[in-house]
Amino acid sequence: MLNQNQEKYLSTIPADKKVVIKPYDPKLKEIAETIIRSVHSIDPDLEVLFMGAAELGISGQGDLDLYILSKPSEFGKYISGLKDVFGEPVKEKDTYVAWELIRNEIPVELYLTDPGDEIYNTSMKEQIDIFNILKSNPGLLKEYEDLKIRLNGQLFREYQRQKYEFYNRVLSR
Repeated sequence: MLNQNQEKYLSTIPADKKVVIKPYDPKLKEIAETIIRSVHSIDPDLEVLFMGAAELGISGQGDLDLYILSKPSEFGKYISGLKDVFGEPVKEKDTYVAWELIRNEIPVELYLTDPGDEIYNTSMKEQIDIFNILKSNPGLLKEYEDLKIRLNGQLFREYQRQKYEFYNRVLSR
């Protein structure tokens, strides 16, 4: 069962968009580490979360998901330096700023975000909780990877729906 925000997000996904799942590639972690070092060159105290399939070491979309955590009232301290390093963001909202980058042919989603904000209608806390549960539970991690592999080539909306259902089931335990 999905919540209202999850259903709302699904409705924004183009009906014909398909998902492509790729085997895990260790170079993804190297690229993420380079980006994290770049963020820390702006302020070494910034907390950067590297999450998603690449950090879990499993098959995924072959992209990177990185989150720089900051209170929105402090975004101004970092935004200029981040723009210098990563260019202009694709979105600037009150509670997050988003960049879409390509590094070594790898798509990267980088967010400066409020730890309490929702991105894609999943709260940061829920994303972190799911990530930590998967990281510490090899059985669930394999089940999650198997789900992703099984959905390769399917409509992205269905892929995201089944991921949400999996997340909701895991979080309700």
